[in-house]
Amino acid sequence: MPLPKSMSPFVLLFLLLSLASAQDPTNAPTVSPAPTVSPTAAPTNETVTECDISVYNEWAAEEFQGISKDLVIPATNERWWDVQNYQTGVPFLLTNAHAVEVLGTKCRQYMQAIKIGLSGRHGPVSDQAIFDVMCTEYCVVNDQFREEAMSRSKCSCMDLSTKEWEVGYSVAGDYCRENSGRMMCDELERCGMWECALDDFSCPRMEYNTLDVLLRGNPGDCGEGVGVFGGLLLGTVMCLGMSLWLSL
Repeated sequence: MPLPKSMSPFVLLFLLLSLASAQDPTNAPTVSPAPTVSPTAAPTNETVTECDISVYNEWAAEEFQGISKDLVIPATNERWWDVQNYQTGVPFLLTNAHAVEVLGTKCRQYMQAIKIGLSGRHGPVSDQAIFDVMCTEYCVVNDQFREEAMSRSKCSCMDLSTKEWEVGYSVAGDYCRENSGRMMCDELERCGMWECALDDFSCPRMEYNTLDVLLRGNPGDCGEGVGVFGGLLLGTVMCLGMSLWLSL
């Protein structure tokens, strides 16, 4: 291409340098590679649990220290623990596992007793009678020690419940059903308003503890509001209810 005669040498030099730079591949713009995206794991519905059954078994085998084996129930003049030792010279060891089974059973039986002893004869089961049962050591210590077992082992009540393939299975979440608040719902149809899930062991009793029972007080502070009248009522109801229950 012919260049104009009026073009100065400096302009000509600039054009030549620009043309050479455009043809040099080292000056071509570079394109950064796309960032590498690491594949992520697909979400799962599996619940991670810290349950350690071996720790629970250790707790279960420990000697129970919640209620002395020598204590007597004033209302009935019976011992808390009716222990028969058939091995001479071998001391009987009351373990946590044995104790909570007895505590849960006795707590439920006391509720059944007041239902039979009062319901239909003197009107519905009173709030005071329920309070007296819920504040027995059977029900209170039962809840406390079962919660201690879950806390120590990091297991939920469903983890500690009997599985369908195990001997002795009868219903799902049997360990969860041994909370005194849930027993009250099952036996006395006092189920509260919180609609506690089965796997929430403490929820039913926690709701009951928010109540304020006339002539008794707050069940979360058992013992402060029971007094002599409460003890006498509980003893009378227990004797009447257990007698009727055993005669059926």
